[in-house]
Amino acid sequence: MLVAVAIATIAVAFVGVSTRPDLAGEFGSVGVLVGNAVAGMLMFRASKVPGTERMAWRLMGLGMLVSVVGVVAVGVASTVSDVPAFGPLDIFFLTAYSLLVLGITRLPQVAGDLRQRIRMLLDGAVGALSLATLAWVLVVHELFAELASASLVDRIVGSLYPVLDVALVVTVMVVFVRRSDYRFDLRLLAIAVAFAFQSFADLSYLFSGIGKSFGEATPNFTLFLFATTGYVVAAALVPLAPGKREGVETVTPWWSLIAPYSVAVVMVGVLLWDQSHTEALTHRGLLVGTLMVGALVIVRQAVAIQENRVLVEEQRSALVSSISHELRTPLTAMVGFLSLLDEDEEIGLSPTERREMTGIVKAQAEYMGAIVTDLVMLAREDPSQIVLDLQDTSIEQVVNDAIHSISGDADIQVAVDANVTARVDAGRIQQVLVNFISNSVRYGGPSRILRGYVENSQLHLEMHDDGDGVPKKYELAVFRRFERGANKLNAQIQGSGIGLAVVAAIATAHGGKVGYRESELLGGACFSISIPWTPGSPPTNAKVAVEELAPGDPVGATS
Repeated sequence: MLVAVAIATIAVAFVGVSTRPDLAGEFGSVGVLVGNAVAGMLMFRASKVPGTERMAWRLMGLGMLVSVVGVVAVGVASTVSDVPAFGPLDIFFLTAYSLLVLGITRLPQVAGDLRQRIRMLLDGAVGALSLATLAWVLVVHELFAELASASLVDRIVGSLYPVLDVALVVTVMVVFVRRSDYRFDLRLLAIAVAFAFQSFADLSYLFSGIGKSFGEATPNFTLFLFATTGYVVAAALVPLAPGKREGVETVTPWWSLIAPYSVAVVMVGVLLWDQSHTEALTHRGLLVGTLMVGALVIVRQAVAIQENRVLVEEQRSALVSSISHELRTPLTAMVGFLSLLDEDEEIGLSPTERREMTGIVKAQAEYMGAIVTDLVMLAREDPSQIVLDLQDTSIEQVVNDAIHSISGDADIQVAVDANVTARVDAGRIQQVLVNFISNSVRYGGPSRILRGYVENSQLHLEMHDDGDGVPKKYELAVFRRFERGANKLNAQIQGSGIGLAVVAAIATAHGGKVGYRESELLGGACFSISIPWTPGSPPTNAKVAVEELAPGDPVGATS
């Protein structure tokens, strides 16, 4: 109801400002007053948003309400005497701006550690300073020339408005360049649009109000009404808080990186154009702004380098912790059994017991060797450098070898076309399948299905299980090196976090890709690898219908 009243009032104000220029002040003031009041009340009343975010919107709502008090104060004072365009009453509007900036910085989208906050602030400052420099060249330098001849109060207050406008732009840019766990927020877009119109409206008012009274000034109420509309829309959307992303954003969106620096590129272009078309530099402020932006970029890079160093150190610590835990278990078993074998004469082991212990030691040594091999492979930054031994290979045979290499022959229902052959590195593909099967045994439920088929000139190998699956936020992250997803802090579950990274490297070396999805067959996890199919026998597109397989069918069974 309040939103409808505000929108209707603003619409009437728009019509009045455009059709009755002589009453533009009255129509515009009422529209801004009602719109800001409604926006402030809705923001301050934000009861359906989480606690931290609620405080942010309440600060912004308080800022809007303070601006309403300022509008009323100016209106009342104007009826008594001539009120200067800039004076003590501007404290209301300057306070309102400060509260808006403070509120946005409290939004959860801006959360992060100190280094992240500094980097975001520098990114935003680069864009805002570049924009402010361009505004100076095109508009504001003329304004400050007029301020030089104005009164002291006009100079102080008039200078504060551009500063706060830049602060608003910096704050909005910081929010947009932030790599957040939250989805895109329409409320922030509405606020950003409102801030943009507010900044232009402030500049317009500064030009028309320097050295004049409020009655003599001619504010551009159209711009102010557009800004108020943005505030009302944002306030109406406050309850629609965006949810967190289901998946981890592994790459920063390109637009958030380009946004602040694209303005800097335009600024440098204007500087070069100015130098090439004039004998002397027309605007020294343009050169100063460019140098300041360059300094900010250097500082930003220094912060990023330090942040990367910390990240590398954290990854190194995680690697040492993960690998030491992974190697400790087999080493403990090997030392224990070797000690028993060394004391054979005293305890009198039977030949069967000796063979069993020797087999365990051999298996653990092979397991440790596999970990070292995986680490060596991951040390290759370019998966294309992995040497592949490509041969015509029976996929059924590779599946057989992979299953039988797992201790105890895992209970797996297999759906692989016996006629499918492909030109692949059999050893590497077996390594992929062993990893899939091991993860399924370790994390999945009792039911498992291994599928292999050719479709659209792609060889697909899929491992389905009925376990809990991978949480959404880790679906992409699990293919990164040393990432164990939800089990990264669980030392009770074996795993180094390098297996799936190796799988991804092998897939890339074959010109293919890996993937994860929820299993449509068993409801748990489904890890898959898809690689271009180069047949070693006549083409086949036959799929095996899993539902037609009887439980316990042998490997390679077909319907």
